[in-house]
Amino acid sequence: MNKLIALFVAGSLAVAAPISANAQEITPEHLETAQKYVELTDTGKVYEVSLLNSIRRVAQALTRQSPESSETIATTARDVAQEYIDAGNPLYAQFARIYAIRFTPEELSEILAFYESDTGKKLLENNVGINRDLKAAVEVWENNFLIEYERKVKAALKEKGIELN
Repeated sequence: MNKLIALFVAGSLAVAAPISANAQEITPEHLETAQKYVELTDTGKVYEVSLLNSIRRVAQALTRQSPESSETIATTARDVAQEYIDAGNPLYAQFARIYAIRFTPEELSEILAFYESDTGKKLLENNVGINRDLKAAVEVWENNFLIEYERKVKAALKEKGIELN
């Protein structure tokens, strides 16, 4: 854990998901089952959110460069974005492959059966609200933690003769 903290504090923390050695041995049926999971759970929303955030960031950056052209930039950005929206989600197949790498066809079938049950359907229906509430809880915790952590680091530094505001 100390090594993890040191890497994180130093800003060099990189996390990569392990890829299974048999990742190339996925059958079309296995991939199809994984695709059903991706569609059922609406995992593709990750792509949509990322796409919209990227579009917004590009439009904002271009508008900062040429504020007098903001209307044209906004219209053009929307027109170009529509091409990506109409093309569909290019990540669905990759998402399905990620699940297929980590779960057997039998496991994916069990997972699908759960999401098709009444409880699974209820979970799917409530995911947006649950995720919003989880995000809010994390934000509150993070804000409180930052204040407490900074205070403790400053106190520890003060004991070492370094006083900061």
